[in-house]
Amino acid sequence: MWVAGPIPGGLLGAGGGGLIAAYGIQDHVNLAMSTLSKALGGYGGCVCCSGPMRLWLVNQARSFIYSTAVPPAMVGAASAALDVLGRHPDLGAQVLAKAERLRGLLRVGGLDTGLSASQIVPVMAGDNHRAVRMQQRLLEEGILAVAIRPPTVPVGTARLRFSVTARHTEEDIVRAAEACVRAAREEW
Repeated sequence: MWVAGPIPGGLLGAGGGGLIAAYGIQDHVNLAMSTLSKALGGYGGCVCCSGPMRLWLVNQARSFIYSTAVPPAMVGAASAALDVLGRHPDLGAQVLAKAERLRGLLRVGGLDTGLSASQIVPVMAGDNHRAVRMQQRLLEEGILAVAIRPPTVPVGTARLRFSVTARHTEEDIVRAAEACVRAAREEW
């Protein structure tokens, strides 16, 4: 049984404990993985598990054996992010509310945000060139929304990817949505 404490998810579940905490299944999980890059703003990932499971993974998991260790500075960054989350357990809910606000504004503007329910907000562009041109238009306005294209996503589903953070203000959200709607209309 997994007994390592809360999983560093950051957004979902009580206190940012992740999907396992959100579903209340902590006592039924043997292994949990978490990125340290999305909600915690770092790099890499982690696995929370028992000591015997850790030893098995270290010795048997090919993807682990042939990977590079997370740099110490990133471990420090993840630790600091977890400290912030511990002091402000409502941050995840705030970020998700901001992302929902952005999705709503984009949809009102006629844009497709897919099935997103996290802080990652896609804007479906379809065509690779259209996605890149929209990214460039947004960059010119000081807004970073990365064009995601095949092979990362299936052919014909290129998109822009917004990442909403706790530091984004209501004004930031509105400005990004308005600029994206303008960029999309210029490309239609």
